[in-house]
Amino acid sequence: MTPRRDDAEPDEKSGGSFGGTEGAASGSGSGSGSGSGSGSGSGSGSGSGSGSADAPSGARTDGADLDELRRLLDAGGGERARIERVEARIASRRQRARDVSDVLPEAVVLRAERDDALGRALEKPVASALETAVKRDPQPVVDAISPIIGPAIRKSIAQALRALVQQFNQALEHSLSPRALLWRLEARRTGRLFAEVVMLKTLRYKVEQVFLIHRDNGLLLAHITADDVVARDADLVSAMLTAIQDFVRDSFQAGEGDSVQEMRVGDFSVWIEQGQHAVLAAVIRGEAPQALRETMQDALAGIERSRQEDLEAYDGDAAPFETCKPALETCLQQERHERHARRHSVIPTLAFLALLAGTLYLGFLYLESLAERGRWRRYVETLGEQPGIVVTRVGERDGRFFVTGLRDPLADDPRKFLDDLDEDEFVAEWRAYHSVERVIVLRRVRRRLGTSPSVRFTLQEGVLRVRGQAPHAWVSAARQRAPFLPGVASYDDSALVDLETREFSALRERFESGGMVIATLERDLRRAQELALELELSVRVEFSGPGAASLMDKMKGFDIPISVATGEVERLSCRLVVE
Repeated sequence: MTPRRDDAEPDEKSGGSFGGTEGAASGSGSGSGSGSGSGSGSGSGSGSGSGSADAPSGARTDGADLDELRRLLDAGGGERARIERVEARIASRRQRARDVSDVLPEAVVLRAERDDALGRALEKPVASALETAVKRDPQPVVDAISPIIGPAIRKSIAQALRALVQQFNQALEHSLSPRALLWRLEARRTGRLFAEVVMLKTLRYKVEQVFLIHRDNGLLLAHITADDVVARDADLVSAMLTAIQDFVRDSFQAGEGDSVQEMRVGDFSVWIEQGQHAVLAAVIRGEAPQALRETMQDALAGIERSRQEDLEAYDGDAAPFETCKPALETCLQQERHERHARRHSVIPTLAFLALLAGTLYLGFLYLESLAERGRWRRYVETLGEQPGIVVTRVGERDGRFFVTGLRDPLADDPRKFLDDLDEDEFVAEWRAYHSVERVIVLRRVRRRLGTSPSVRFTLQEGVLRVRGQAPHAWVSAARQRAPFLPGVASYDDSALVDLETREFSALRERFESGGMVIATLERDLRRAQELALELELSVRVEFSGPGAASLMDKMKGFDIPISVATGEVERLSCRLVVE
């Protein structure tokens, strides 16, 4: 058998070089080859014959070389199959996705350890996906972040309430005393707010603002203020402090390590602490103790230790220093005069607690009223959606809700939809009427006509259609009652099968087709007699054929008239005749 390639035609060189060999080795055919290695040959590839070819110079023509060539060509088929499998694997999108999923987790970990390129690449898709998910259904995101935000919100509310209680206590204490009257006169005389006068009279010192400034360029790194302080432009303040420092250093030829440590303006003073890379400045109202400066030094030292790399590599981005604010908050201290701090009046506290209790009680009553009205509104809306119920009026009378309307006796009980409402909290007045809604009409039909597993009702545009099978008595009663039911304009039972009528027709057809059996004749005739009586039919039995007279004599006990037909009939037969 001549080996050949299945997947592609050989080119001229491969065809020429193998042509002489095939001509010499294959069956019938002829071929020739020149000294340069080209040649041609033809043959069927099987059988026996003779051929000749001129082999190129140096070519091997012995049988071992030919076997080796055949072995190599046969081995190519397995290699080709492997290549085809690889190509099919590459061409399959599902397989490629499965291959990528096998190495994707490890690839993500390795890339993340190398640099942050993967994070930058995923930033926009993840942000877009999160935005889309929140727009579609924000509840999962709310559930995910609520354990984090919830405690923070509760803490913030608790702090605000404590501050409110303290301020209210102070206002009551300082408003109901002779001293408070003098302070009010001073506030009117000086044009200051009463609260400001109270603070000045009772406060020893208070740190209102703290600035963290980069020492080399004077830019603001972080800034915090007390709760009741309105801050100015923090960047402008830090720039002015830096300018003052530079001015003093340049004007008085101060040393490199010398700096301004304190400045005073009116009731305010600014304390400044210098570090290796940062400057900490505190704006203080009143006279602060020396212990505050030690607190500032400790805070600045801690910040420089924890943020040394960020301070050395600072390029204008203050975001890394947001975490320094807890350390700065340790400097937000205040202290009142001892004689005022120790005097706590019980009356303002009790008054505030009583006012708070009354406010909470009124708020509870208001919320309860809103909740009750919401439940009532939902109840009325639910009633309006029920078939067979028409709400005509809703309101409030003598402190109780009331609802009036029409209700079909077959409609659902309104008390079924009360939920959390108390039946004693409202008055309901319903007048009966016949609803023509489809659901109620079908309920009325089933109630008046009765139900059966084999009977199905449909109502469309006032036409009641019945299908299935039912006894003759039910069929007759339905034909009489259905057209007069409210909501039924016409009645159609053409698809309904009368069981007794079908049975009588089957008996009649069996007799007339010659299927009469003498052994069961008496039983069949008795059943025919019962069916005719139930169907209100006038029926007689007619025998014909040999032996008809004697058979008629045997059947004289029936109420059905029996007769013998005249005429020549070859075989005995029986027929039910409806008159």
